[in-house]
Order: sequence, then structure tokens, then C-alpha cells
Amino acid sequence: MNTRSRVLSTFRALHRTRKIIFKNDTVALMAAQQEINAKYREHKNENDTEKISELLQIAVDAETLLRETVVQAKKSQSGNYEVTFTKSTHFLDNFPFQEDADLPNPRTKKKSVKNKETFTESKNTNR
Repeated sequence: MNTRSRVLSTFRALHRTRKIIFKNDTVALMAAQQEINAKYREHKNENDTEKISELLQIAVDAETLLRETVVQAKKSQSGNYEVTFTKSTHFLDNFPFQEDADLPNPRTKKKSVKNKETFTESKNTNR
């Protein structure tokens, strides 16, 4: 597949994914369309094949990320959110929080002696 057809293929794939992911959300549909078109327009005159391949990989990764991780949530009349998944949505394992888990104490920043001396010196000179 030549470079031009790869560029057009990723462009179309991004727009197809945009239409599926943001279905029934005209604001998100328009914003995504404008962003995709702007990025492609920005690099329209790129001639360096290495740079084009890099940009194509970014586009493929963005399309995959959108397709597998973005979900729609809409607030229902009852005040709860209804989430819409697609068949491509990737789910991760979810582990419940354990109340009796042994968690390490958060680390605190140690104050630098040098900064303390500098502060004390500047405080004394201002008197």
C-alpha cells in the first residue's frame, strides 16, 4: 500500500471511529471532526517519508485509543449515569478495595538544611 492510500485509510478510520464513539453527541462529533481535519491539514505538505510514517503511527494509535477506551455517559432522570459501551470497548480487571490492606505511609519531603540557612540569613538581613 502506497503512502497516499495509507494516509487516506487512517483518515477514514479516524472519522468512522469518531462517528461510532460520539454517536448522538453533536458537540463531540463536531469537535473531533475539526481536530482530525486540522491535524491532517497541518501536515498536508509533509514530504519526509519517515515523518509521515511517524504521523501515521500516531493516527493509528489515536484511533485505537478512541475505539477501545472512550465510552459515553449520560445523566438519566433519576440522577444516575447511563454508560454506553461499544463492542470494541476494552475492559480492565477491577479489584475491590480492601479495608484492611497494609499500605505504606506516604513519603514526606525532607527540608534542606541549605535552604533553611539561606532563609534564616535573608530574614536576619532584612531587619
